[in-house]
Amino acid sequence: MKKVKAIPFQNLYNINENMYQNVIVISKRSREIVSENVLDLNKLEEGFETTDEIQEVSDFDPDQEKSIVTATRDFMNKDIDWEIKKKEDSSENDEK
Repeated sequence: MKKVKAIPFQNLYNINENMYQNVIVISKRSREIVSENVLDLNKLEEGFETTDEIQEVSDFDPDQEKSIVTATRDFMNKDIDWEIKKKEDSSENDEK
């Protein structure tokens, strides 16, 4: 069994001071990794009417690193491209 290593919050704050945004970025990347590992992405490009037609990848490795661990490491190493989208000022929209 692998040992769990805690990550100091300061390491995440050094990248972005908004912890909520950090968690969102990491969780979205984690979901992408899960999708890549579980579904045959080549078959997804063909198009399907329902998700029942999609075949799962059968060569799953139970010892492979968890997606959240990989996503967190990618975030800490700044390997994930992301940006903060700013809302437009509503007064500007009203004037146009």
